[in-house]
Amino acid sequence: YDPTLYHTNATAFGTSVYLVEQHITLEYLQFVNSYSGTQTAIGSGFPIADTEIIGNIFINADSVTGATDTALTCFSSNFQILVSFNIFINKKFALDDNSGSGAVASIYNNTFIGCEEIYGSVKGNVPLWKNNLISGTTDGITGTVSSSSDFNSTDSATFGTGYSTNTNDRVSQTFAFVNAGADDYHLQASDTGAKGFGVDLSGVIDPVDIDGDTIVDPWCIGADWITSGGGGGNTLAADSGSYTYTGNAAGLLTTRILQAANGVYTYSGTSADLLRGLRVAANTGSYNYTGSS
Repeated sequence: YDPTLYHTNATAFGTSVYLVEQHITLEYLQFVNSYSGTQTAIGSGFPIADTEIIGNIFINADSVTGATDTALTCFSSNFQILVSFNIFINKKFALDDNSGSGAVASIYNNTFIGCEEIYGSVKGNVPLWKNNLISGTTDGITGTVSSSSDFNSTDSATFGTGYSTNTNDRVSQTFAFVNAGADDYHLQASDTGAKGFGVDLSGVIDPVDIDGDTIVDPWCIGADWITSGGGGGNTLAADSGSYTYTGNAAGLLTTRILQAANGVYTYSGTSADLLRGLRVAANTGSYNYTGSS
């Protein structure tokens, strides 16, 4: 992602995207709020079943102060929504749940930066939270969440009044971002707060992070996946050496470069990072890897 690229820019009261239909997916968009009053990026008052909000960036412009801005709000009964691999930056309210009974929400692999309130609910719904990174929050999670929520990480001492810490949750962590000053919240290879501490959710969501990198174990916490070698699945770092990969499953290399799922593929290059993400045992087949790293 790049927060400087094309985006919607809200400059007045209202809701940028208002959902009225079911089975909608909004993915890889960027929502900027430049209005100092009340503004919502995505909202709905309808029972929006099977709705997915994936890989988006929600950001409150640095010049805006005192805004009552919300990234996502729902206020209808019986909605079903997946929120995954999004980044929320400096929002007053990231997720605001004013829905009625029967609402089901899954909050997976998101990154929340500098948000005053991460999640608030006045209706008693209990969304499931897993693999979420929370940094610099004021109030954190105030609405009650599912007791099965786990594998989340924060730099605060607690996640908030609505969240009871579970076995694999991480508190008081330090995160290493590429360039927080420029809103670049990719994880660095040196990160010890989120990298490699997530749970494998490939059975319930598409394992593709905010950059389009195909995730293999170990999963990271947050919207950005990084390999043990420090690169995402599409990274071609300037490492020395010559590498050749041959196999019959392109998905192990990266589905973004080699789209086909079957056949025999060969990769040659000078990047170890692309290959460090491989987990040969993940798929069956015949593989040959040669290199100096």
